[in-house]
Amino acid sequence: MHLQFWGCSFLGTKKFPEPILLDADPVMALRYTASEIELRVPLEWKEGPHAADISLLHRRNPSAPMYQSTVFPTDSFRVLLPHSIFSQDSLGNLLMVQPHGGGFKPIYHFFSAPSDTAFEFPTISIP
Repeated sequence: MHLQFWGCSFLGTKKFPEPILLDADPVMALRYTASEIELRVPLEWKEGPHAADISLLHRRNPSAPMYQSTVFPTDSFRVLLPHSIFSQDSLGNLLMVQPHGGGFKPIYHFFSAPSDTAFEFPTISIP
């Protein structure tokens, strides 16, 4: 019995000199431009929890976060997100900060879709 091993370097892709058109008009190119918004959340940590979850939610769909992250006292929170994911309703977006540990209540901040390329929340004090 003879066994052979062929490594990944054996694999390759075919190269075609011309694009292949399947009974169609020439290829059409589309350009899509998305504007990004930088969100900054200044956090002030008090005695108590050593971590917190930060979630960005649509007010009408809180079960599907647009973004979620865990932060620690030495972290800062800054994220770039596309403008199109925010609800355009007045105060239709929600920032929720949920401290980890013994019975801390979540902190809620409702906001409208940012109109500038950067948006900074007021300082959030975590107990």
